[in-house]
Amino acid sequence: KTQDIVVVEGEKLNVPVPFRAVPSPQISWHKDGKELKTDDRLSVKSDYTSAYLNITTSVHADAGVYTIILENKLGSTTGAINVKVIGLPGQCKEINASDVTKSSCKVTWEPPEN
Repeated sequence: KTQDIVVVEGEKLNVPVPFRAVPSPQISWHKDGKELKTDDRLSVKSDYTSAYLNITTSVHADAGVYTIILENKLGSTTGAINVKVIGLPGQCKEINASDVTKSSCKVTWEPPEN
């Protein structure tokens, strides 16, 4: 079952995944089907009972389905986390006023990209 996590844009994202495995598994993280590469914002770590995905400052592009794969010589298992990043929307586009009268007007716009 996929877990849902909601994070506010600009906040830290921590995804702990507890597990029990002997021998210790190889752990890999993927986002939208591509293996994650660590960088200044994204780090992964693990100990004997948990794996962790950490993003220091969340942005809209961090939203998506993250998959963890744990694998040892006895088998493998997979877990999925759906991350939603919420925040203020971007600026509206194509703002237009029409039907202008002395006391009112109709305003229309195109929604922001994010």
